[in-house]
Amino acid sequence: MNLKDIAHLLGGVDLSFLSKIEKANRICPPNIFITYSCLFGKNMAEIFPMQYHEAHYLLKSTIAQLLSRLNKTKSTDESKAKCEFLKAALVRLNSENL
Repeated sequence: MNLKDIAHLLGGVDLSFLSKIEKANRICPPNIFITYSCLFGKNMAEIFPMQYHEAHYLLKSTIAQLLSRLNKTKSTDESKAKCEFLKAALVRLNSENL
């Protein structure tokens, strides 16, 4: 399947735009990611590894910052629940083999 075929399946997406996504020069919109995933039976890390790794890194960094801020605030049931959720997410992210 070539880029022109995929662009057609996406409803006539511009070939240049699609090429830039594949080269990680543009962010992949959800509809394009979902289409690629359906067509090729792969997850985002396999289809767009550079974008996935960048998002992965940014998310880990943002979670760490948010946890730091939450730890400095008054402890409430809500803040404890947020911290637990974020810590679990961070464990999942750290356990992925990138």
